[in-house]
Amino acid sequence: MSSYYIYALVDRTQLPPREAGAVRPVEDYLGAAIYVGKGLGERLEQHVAEARRILARGEADSLPQGSKLAVLCAMISADNEPLAVKLAAPFSDEKEAYAVESFAIDAVDAVRRSLGREPLRNAVKGHGVTLEAESVYLDRLDVETLPVAEVGDAPEIILVKGTADQLGDSQFAVVDGSRWRRELGFAEDAPVDVLEEIGEAPVRLGWNAHMPWKEPEARARAYRYWPIALERVRQWVEHPETMPQFLMMGIPEGGRTVVRYIWEVDPQGRWELHPCGDGSREVRWGIPVKEGLVQAHPFLNKVLVDAKTKHQVLLHRSSGIRIASFVAA
Repeated sequence: MSSYYIYALVDRTQLPPREAGAVRPVEDYLGAAIYVGKGLGERLEQHVAEARRILARGEADSLPQGSKLAVLCAMISADNEPLAVKLAAPFSDEKEAYAVESFAIDAVDAVRRSLGREPLRNAVKGHGVTLEAESVYLDRLDVETLPVAEVGDAPEIILVKGTADQLGDSQFAVVDGSRWRRELGFAEDAPVDVLEEIGEAPVRLGWNAHMPWKEPEARARAYRYWPIALERVRQWVEHPETMPQFLMMGIPEGGRTVVRYIWEVDPQGRWELHPCGDGSREVRWGIPVKEGLVQAHPFLNKVLVDAKTKHQVLLHRSSGIRIASFVAA
């Protein structure tokens, strides 16, 4: 099982001089560190790899001035690629690793300031958490299991599963959908847009606990390409008051699927219809959701477990989607 570690990205030009071949103590790296983080696996190598990709695409000039990636790109361009160094390891518990990371950021920052150097390039203190929001992040680590039950007269929710897989994507254009709407039994003025693929788009990144999706990235993964029964969508379009209230995305974390993102379904929004392109009438759907995440919901940051079967509600769902009238049991 992988263990967490604390690492630093180091500016080689700021390292104190040592005799050739001498082994450097960890202390040497503290004053030369420009970024401190917590990682698993190859995480410590990913920052430089990302900066190289940005340089290869010619996008470095669009980065915020002084940001970590802007600094890394500038260093690489000046033939001063940062050195990735582990400062402390191993940690089997993420909470412990987070606490050590926060301490390390403060300690390294203090060393840099004592040497008259600029502060660290950490925009946030630990795991993408703003300095003012540490307690909120710690709450996210304490994930609880929530028993739920299906209740027939409760509003439906749409629960989908995010994955670590990187997915290809396409650019789409809305086309004349009269034939599709007619053949599938929708009114001509139904809020259903038929989309046609017109080219490739940047891939949709997979889930990475160390670089969580921002809201637009999460929404791009969550709202579209779902195999929902035609009759169900038609019922919702004809009677918007019957639409599910929420779209929720669960994230696999250590054998559990945790609800990390929730959006309101927009009953007045437009559905996307994606023909499968194989000559059949099989389609995939894009769900209309409102922009912005729901910040307070009893299912948020919970592992939903069926109160009867004791199984997670998305277990064995190969399609990655479940629509049900769940309430806390």
